[in-house]
Amino acid sequence: MSSETTETFEDITAFLLGEGTLGGHSFDELAPATGRPAFWWRKYLRAALAAHTTALEAAKREARLIELDLLEQAINAGRDMNQFKLQRLAALTKPKEKQ
Repeated sequence: MSSETTETFEDITAFLLGEGTLGGHSFDELAPATGRPAFWWRKYLRAALAAHTTALEAAKREARLIELDLLEQAINAGRDMNQFKLQRLAALTKPKEKQ
């Protein structure tokens, strides 16, 4: 089913909120006007939710790997992990100096 659809989660959300179209049709159009069965858009919603969930899970896995890497760095440096994370965050968010 997901191979049939290319709409993003944002596209589907805009359609359901009445802020966009899906396949050239707005959400408030009645199914008979489109010649499609009622709730024809559900396959698009399911595909978009599945893709969004997959991306979210990948981001969570990446965050866990970063957390483990930070833990390892803190242990190797003989420092408190929370203090080490704050120092790393400060270093990463520090404005870059102009050259």
